[in-house]
Parts: sequence; C-alpha cells; structure tokens
Amino acid sequence: MTRDDSQITVGREWRENPTRFKLKETKYFLDQVCHAYTEYIRKTTDENRDVLLFNLSAFLAAGRSITANYMQSQYDDEWYREQHFEFNQELRFLTEIRNDFVHKKPQTIIANRGLESSVTARVVYADGDPRKKTAPPLPETKPSEPIVSQPVTYEVVIRPDDKLKKKLGLEDEYNILDFCNRQYKMYEKLVKECEKRFASSHKV
Repeated sequence: MTRDDSQITVGREWRENPTRFKLKETKYFLDQVCHAYTEYIRKTTDENRDVLLFNLSAFLAAGRSITANYMQSQYDDEWYREQHFEFNQELRFLTEIRNDFVHKKPQTIIANRGLESSVTARVVYADGDPRKKTAPPLPETKPSEPIVSQPVTYEVVIRPDDKLKKKLGLEDEYNILDFCNRQYKMYEKLVKECEKRFASSHKV
C-alpha cells in the first residue's frame, strides 16, 4: 500500500465566491420545496407535510443568510447599507419566519382544501339525430353515475400571526411557492448586481 500525498481542493468555489455558492444552496432548497409542495398537494399526508416543512426551513435559513451575512461580509459595507433591507416588507417577514423556524416554532402553515366533485353522464341521441347512426354505440340504457365528491388540497399558505401582521403590515396569507420564488428572484438579482459592481474588488 502506497501513500498518496496529492491534495484535492474542497469547496474552492465556496471560498472564492461564498455568496454565489450560498445562492446555489438556496436554489437547491427552493427546488426541494417545489417538489415537496407538489407531493403534498398530490397526497396530503403527515409525512409529506413534514418533508415540505423541513425543506422550507432549510430554504429560509439559506436564503436569509445571503443578505444577513454573506453579502455584508464579501462585499462593500456601504453598498449593503444603501440597500435598506430593513424597509423591505417581505424580507423582514422572511427574517421573522426564519427566526421562528430556527428558534421558536413556525408560523401557521395551512393546507387550503376543498371538495372535488365528478359525475359520469350517459349521452342519448334523439331519434333523427344523424349522430345516432354514425357515432359509436352508447350505453343508452344505463343511468348516469352518481356525483362523487372527495376532499382535495389546492394550495398551501403561511399565515402570519396577528402581532406580526400588525407590525409589518402584512397580508392575511401567502402562498408558500409564490413567496419562496419571489424571494429567490430577489436574492439572484442582488447577487448579480454585486458581482457586476465588485467584479475586480470583492473580497475572497
């Protein structure tokens, strides 16, 4: 057995451009949220709900660290102060729910549900209707099947508590996917702006 003294550089991209790497991590968890959301809509079970919440928590933590830590550390402090993130309503909301997920308990997550109804009807062509001769035979003697109703989940929302709504002037509820996608687009735009402005001078 021989010893191999060669070294592999691990996390080079993270070291050289940590903000961009953190954005990639945020995108990864956004994709996981989207998948978990779809699965929970398709099959509303406790297990699928938990997977959605696990990934939502990871997305909130990764995304918030971009503006709260990484950008301020890697880029110019003056630029960071100019952004006035403290006045961004949804970013402040994200900070609050991220802190709740990590340190307290999540804000209320609600699965909005309704009833989906279906009925199978039998079509009978009247005498003299030309389709009666040309259309495929129909089970005209069988009655229509009864209406069938079943509960379905059509969206998942987060509802800020009354204290937080009053404090930040928030809406009653936010669709989780819409909210997460909006936040990611904001992060992506900010990171691109920083990379363009500080292309030759950012700290590594």
